[in-house]
Amino acid sequence: MAHANQLIGAASDPWGAASWWLTPAEPLDGAAPLTLLESGRLTEQHVDAAVLWAQRAM
Repeated sequence: MAHANQLIGAASDPWGAASWWLTPAEPLDGAAPLTLLESGRLTEQHVDAAVLWAQRAM
């Protein structure tokens, strides 16, 4: 979780971070990062892929 929050800039944009955690992401097979975190399946590789995907979508 700390790795993800650092990459998405949670300290400076908490609302943006909350949105990232709750938004389904294509690289996560359409799951939201929070869903994978809660199930214990979120890895740093998932986070990296989802952050990159979100940045490209902007």
